[in-house]
Amino acid sequence: MKFDFIISTYALHHLIDSEKVSFIRSILDCINETGMIIIGDVSFRDRGDLEACKESCDGEWDDDEFYFVFSELSEALKGTCVMRYHKYSHCGGIMEIRLSS
Repeated sequence: MKFDFIISTYALHHLIDSEKVSFIRSILDCINETGMIIIGDVSFRDRGDLEACKESCDGEWDDDEFYFVFSELSEALKGTCVMRYHKYSHCGGIMEIRLSS
């Protein structure tokens, strides 16, 4: 069975980065050609944004979670899928993931 959309919100930050990549690769097989995976989570456009947010938290950062860094995730999945990032707050955004054409 193939789906038009697979949506995850605030769940995948419990996976380390390599597990995120493996998980996304595995569910790409579950979307149809025009389908999309949508991930809304604690996320940052790049490592600099993550570090700036961490510094601004005055010691309240949760080191037990592994937040998305879009630039690193998209590089790890390069050639596998097409990704877009929409930043919605200082620490959150939505990623759109589609099959490569």
